[in-house]
Formats: sequence, structure tokens, C-alpha cells
Amino acid sequence: MAKAKKTSRLARADSPEPEQLSPEDVGARFAAVTAISHLAQNATDDAETVFRDIVRTAREFSGARFCSLLQYEDGRIVHRVSRGLAAAALKNYRETFPMPVAKKSLAEQLADGSTTLVIDRVTVRVRRDPVLPRDVPIDGVLVVPIVTGATVWGAIHLAWSDPARMRAADVALVENLAVQAAIVIDKVASHRDLEILKAREAASEDILEAINKNHADEQPVLDLIVKLARDLCGAYFAGLAMGTKGDSHTRLAAHHKLPAEIRRLWSDGKYPLERGTSLVADAILECKVRSVEDMAETAFHRRGDERFDIIVNKHGVRSNLFVPLISDGVGIGCLMLARREVHPYTPDQVALIESFANKAVIAINNRRLFQETREALDQQKASADILSVISRSVEDTQPVFEKILDGCKALLHSDHLAVMLVDEDDLLHLNAYVGPMLDVISGAFPAPVKKTPAGLSIRTSKVAHFKNIVSDPKAPRGLKRLVEGRIEGDFSAAYAPMFWEGKAIGALGIGRSDPFDDKELSIFQGFADQAVIAIENSRMFRETREALEQQTATAEVLEVISNSVEDAKPVYEKILDSCQHLIPCDDLCVFTIEADNLAHLGAVRGSSGTVITENYQPMPVEKTVVHSVVKSGEVEHLPNAREAPPEHAVVQRMAEKLQTNFGCLMTPILWKGQAVGCLLYT
Repeated sequence: MAKAKKTSRLARADSPEPEQLSPEDVGARFAAVTAISHLAQNATDDAETVFRDIVRTAREFSGARFCSLLQYEDGRIVHRVSRGLAAAALKNYRETFPMPVAKKSLAEQLADGSTTLVIDRVTVRVRRDPVLPRDVPIDGVLVVPIVTGATVWGAIHLAWSDPARMRAADVALVENLAVQAAIVIDKVASHRDLEILKAREAASEDILEAINKNHADEQPVLDLIVKLARDLCGAYFAGLAMGTKGDSHTRLAAHHKLPAEIRRLWSDGKYPLERGTSLVADAILECKVRSVEDMAETAFHRRGDERFDIIVNKHGVRSNLFVPLISDGVGIGCLMLARREVHPYTPDQVALIESFANKAVIAINNRRLFQETREALDQQKASADILSVISRSVEDTQPVFEKILDGCKALLHSDHLAVMLVDEDDLLHLNAYVGPMLDVISGAFPAPVKKTPAGLSIRTSKVAHFKNIVSDPKAPRGLKRLVEGRIEGDFSAAYAPMFWEGKAIGALGIGRSDPFDDKELSIFQGFADQAVIAIENSRMFRETREALEQQTATAEVLEVISNSVEDAKPVYEKILDSCQHLIPCDDLCVFTIEADNLAHLGAVRGSSGTVITENYQPMPVEKTVVHSVVKSGEVEHLPNAREAPPEHAVVQRMAEKLQTNFGCLMTPILWKGQAVGCLLYT
């Protein structure tokens, strides 16, 4: 190693001998330094102009053959300004930068920042130092550090062909110029920091304004965040991937300047949300910031991951930053920044991107809360509308079912609604259906409850959800037969049980192309509960009305009885009037058993009854249609006259005479436990 004269700024005992400068030379130097000092004090964003003046002044006054001002940055040496080389040589010299700080090099010797290197006997090692030009004969070297704070920012390098020309005054001059360089660096850095701070504050304000303007949609906010993140951090591209624990893959939610080839990695499903499969997944699942100095040095790249072949080898990505989006302690996404050079992100930049990630979470949660509030209001409105219809339609449930369908369309995006009720024989009947498949759906009813998909919801007392009926081989066969060939794409159905006072009364069914989520199924069960209210309201109204009608009919019959004590005919007519009003039927007859023990015809209604009883004469009871009822004293129902049992042969003959079939209901008229007549309904 050449002998290096290490001199402190206070004592230079081993430095070149002082030489007396002429007053003109002293004045010129003072004027030059003063001018540079003025520029340095007023510098804002342009350090290069001052650097050029410093290099020019140092070379001209020292008589050096070559002078350069170099910056030491992140273990590298970066060229800023140099003079003393021809154009071609200068081009070659600049192309050697940036370069690493080599072991035992001049740059390494300046590590502590307190040393000025004065080398007046240059060896081969010094000549080959990478910061010195190759094409210039060098016999003397001066290296003065530029120190900002406690850090060596860089250095001024001078080289002479004749070391005898190196003077102590020149060393002092260059040290003074190095101080001016440090001043301008601090000034520019302060101005830059201030501008960066202003830009970051403006960016934060822009993001907050976007959040306030986009309650219902976070996408504009996310797009703005990735753009600002890239611009403020000088990244090659920025992106935002979304996903949380339980998701199979992440999805690309926003990006800025992200190459299409890299975007396709997400659309092709190359980023599963599993620990160890990607840096994106690890940042989300671990909720930790990951700053990667060099992607080419990661295990993913070393093992030939195809994603890294595209990202690193094809697009030259090197330093990356992955910042998770965290909501309630859980990772829900990741902000990604990439640079095409090995240039790690500073703590300030990491903090900035973390603040952007927090704002992205605010935007996402705002949209979720806004959507939940709107859905809650929509649900409340739908419920209020249904209850309003229920209050106005106590007699008819159809308007209620139609309003429920409106709610299903608005909140659940369903075009199919079925209302099914259970009868006493445990059969499920289709009581109402709104949708495009009425003929097909109605053909499947009535059906035993236990054999229907709706029956599952009744047995389990909870919503039964059948997803992807067409593609799922395990889906109920009955549902598959209903939809296959009639629905484009796939189909999902849900059934909500309807209970009243612990007893199953039926189920509500809906269908659409996509499966329902848990929240939608909960809303659907609410609609089913409201359908129960409508059904029970209608039933209670009907029962109340029927009871009132029966009471009214009884009162009217009693009034006729009180006014017809000598003639029973008006009473019989009134009874038949009441029967026709309360019991839908075609024909009615009143038979009485008189003292002669014969069956007399008291009254008749209906065309068939008139035909059958035409020319009727009293006859023994055992020969009449009422024989069995009079004998048993109990109500008898014959749903099929032509297939009536042998003891009702008279009924069979009536059907043959009328050349038709009918149902028959016979009710005995009892007095003190003994049949004195019969009412016949057909």
C-alpha cells in the first residue's frame, strides 16, 4: 500500500510543506470559495450546479490533472461530477459506476470521516484504485471526505501527474470546498425532505378525501393508494393483493404500472394464500412487513420458481416491499412495491406505506359498514313493507307472498319463490309459487315431507342450502331432475322451515344461479318467519269468520224455528240455506224419520238432488240412502260414490242414475241420542 499521509483537520505535521501564496492567488481563492458558499447557502433542489463549481475550482486552483466528486451510498460509489478527461475517456470512466466499495480501497479508508488522505508516492495498487481513471498518469492523490452529520457522504478526489505541485494550501482549499459540499448536501436534503413531507401530507389528504367521497366503493381509494405509493417511493410498480385466512387464493385488487405478464400470475391462480407459498401470503398470514433487499437472492428464486423467473429475470425486479393490511388483528391484504435495482426501502418509506395500508383498511371497512348499513335499511324496509301488506291482507296470503318475492329479488337476487304447506297426512303441498318454472314445480307436489328437500329443513329446524345442484354429484336427485335442461349454468336452492307454536306448517323455498352466503340465509329465514305470520293471520281470520258465520246461521235457524212451531218446512229450508253458505256443495237434502218409521223428504236443493228425489215417496229407512247413518248415529263420508261399500248400495245406484261420480257426506239429526233424520250433502 502506498504511504498515506493521514492528517487531521487541526494538525498536518506530515502534509506537504506550506507555500506562500500571492495576494492575488489568495484573493481569487477567497472569492471563489465565497461564491460557492453563497450558492451552497441558498441551494434548494439543485446540488449538481454547486458540485460542478466545487470540482472546477478545486482543479483550477490546485493544478490537478483530474478531479471528481463521488457519493458513497448503500455500500456503493456513485459518480456525481468529474473534470480533466477527454469526452471518450469521461464516458468510459462514468460507465464504471456505480461500483461497490472495495476492500482496502481509498473509499474504505475514509470510513470514519476524520481523515484526509494525501498520497505523494503512488504505487501500482493506488493507480488501480477503481475511483481513479485508467488513462491518466498519476503520481499524487488527494482524497478529502465530505461529511454530513456523522456520516461520510462521499469525497473529493484529485490526482496530479507531478506530486511536487501538491501544496498544503491546496489541501486546505479542498477541505474548505468539502465543507461547502456538505452544506449544500444538507440544504438540498432538508429541502428534499420538506418537499417529500409536503408530498406525503398532500397524498394523505388526497386519500382521506377519496375515502370521504367513496363510502360505497373502495376501488377508487385503492387505485389512488397504489399510484401514490409507487410515485412517492420511486418504485417500478405497486400493487395491492387481497385475501384473508380461509381464502384459497389472493386476488389482485389494484395496481399501478404492473406489467400484464405479472398481473396474469394472479388471474392464473399462482398466488395461493398458504404460508410459505409466496412473500405476499406470508406477509398477510403473519401480519408482518417484509422488506426484501434483493429478490434474486431469495429461496424462491434459487429454486427456480416460475413466478420469480417472470418477475426477476424478465422484468428485472430486485428490491421489494410487502406491507400487510391488518383489520382487527387479522391480515386481509398486502401492499406491494418493486424496484428494478438493489435499493432497500428506508424506514420512512416503510412507515409511509404502512400508513397507506391503514388507510386502505379504513376504506375497505367504510365500504363494508356502508354496505351493511344500507343492507340493514333495505332489510328493514322490506320487512316493514311485508308487515304492511300482512296488515292489509289478513284474508288473502297471496299479496304477502308476492311482497316477500320482491324482498327476495331485492336482497337475495332470487327469481324463484315457493310456499309449501304441510297437511294432516304429512304431505307437502305447493300453495304458492312465483317464477318461470310453475308447470315443472307444481308437478312435483303433493309429496311426502320426508322425501322432499324442504323436508330436510323441517326435520332439522334450520335452513337447508343446496349449492351448485347441477355440478354437485351429491345434490338431491329430485332437485337435479327439476333444473337440469331448464336452467343455464348452475343452480342453488335454499329452504327455510316455517313453524307455529312448535309445529311445522311448511317451508319457504328460493333459488338462483349462485350459492347463498350465511347472511343471506339468515335474511331468508326472516322472510319465512314473516310468511308464517301471514299464513297464521289468514287462518285465524278464516276460522273467526267461519265461527261468526256459524253463529249467525244458528241464530237464523233458531229464529225460524221460533216462528214456525207448527210447520217444519221453513226450518228445513233455512238449514239448507245455511249449509250451502257454510259448506260448498252441489246438492243437499233433508230426510226425517216420522212416527210411521218411514224416511220422509223434508227439503231438497240442487239439480241432481231434484232429479234423484223426483216423485219420491216415504219409504222404510233401510231402503234409503240414509239407512247406515240413522243406524250408526255417526257422520259418514263417501268420497267415491261408485266405489261405495255394499251397505251403501243406494248411493251406488244414485251415481249410476246420474251417470256421474260424486262425494257424499251424511250427517245424522239426533234427538235425545236417537236419529230422527239426516242431512245429505253431495
